Amino acid sequence: MSEGGPENPIWTLAKKYNLSNTYSDYSSILTYDETGAVDYTKLLDETYEDAYAIVEQDAGTILSHNLQDRSYRVGLSLADWKPKKNMQQQAVEWWEFDWEYSYSPEQSSQTWSTVVSCCNN
Repeated sequence: MSEGGPENPIWTLAKKYNLSNTYSDYSSILTYDETGAVDYTKLLDETYEDAYAIVEQDAGTILSHNLQDRSYRVGLSLADWKPKKNMQQQAVEWWEFDWEYSYSPEQSSQTWSTVVSCCNN
């Protein structure tokens, strides 16, 4: 919720029915690969976020100049995020994109996924 903005209706219902929640501490994520615990949080914190910033900026250009939209996968690829053969990057992408949007980058619009993301924060 933004200061002075509308309250999230889910939060309104949670308060109405006295539901409790648990804080998600995303700063303490543990990462694993096929060998066990491996720290690749740098991919989460820096590499993917750098690519996302490029995709977001590019989506603004596409929207403001009324250009042809493309899939989010293409936007990520142009931002040098290419996880096809990298399982750690695939896990990061699932966490950052697929889980958040419920669709894969191949199935999602670069422009409208970014617009929805920026407007929901």
